Amino acid sequence: MWNYGLPISMPIFTAGALAGQLQSAEAAQQQALFSYQKAIQEAFREVNDALINQDRTREQLHAQRRQVEALQQYAATARLRYDNGYTSFIEVLDAERSLFSVQLQYTQTQGTEFQAMISLYLAMGGGWVNEADRLMRIGSPARRTTLPQPGNRERASRRALPGAAAPGCNFKGEKHGQEGQSVKESQTEATRPA
Repeated sequence: MWNYGLPISMPIFTAGALAGQLQSAEAAQQQALFSYQKAIQEAFREVNDALINQDRTREQLHAQRRQVEALQQYAATARLRYDNGYTSFIEVLDAERSLFSVQLQYTQTQGTEFQAMISLYLAMGGGWVNEADRLMRIGSPARRTTLPQPGNRERASRRALPGAAAPGCNFKGEKHGQEGQSVKESQTEATRPA
């Protein structure tokens, strides 16, 4: 018996399975779209918050800078008054203490400003790059570098130190012969009359 043709096996009635799969795929697509829109809105909110925080920090930093400048002038005036005998040293110490306190606050606000800039950078999609990981991924020469072995310590130190003596040379650059004489000395002995 001969059989010609391609065997086809397919259900004739799917009872709405294809329509159900289509609805399921459309629902998954709709859910992905909503998730994407939510992520976009969240990103805009984070950027907006970071910009507001950075502006507030800059305003605070500017006000503290003016306060530091005023207290520096006050401390200089107090020192001048003390040097000329008009006030006691307690006024100078009080002015410097106030100045140092405001300078400390100013420095802390600078740190807050840097943190605000980092937050803005991260909110805008930036991220940290670990230099070692990046070099490992690209296969840099740093990855292939090996540490010197204990027996190679002398050679490694000579390579590391510029101007270090080569094997068989003293620090003047003269080569040594068999008995510790420099090659220069042995050559002069060979040319001397006996």
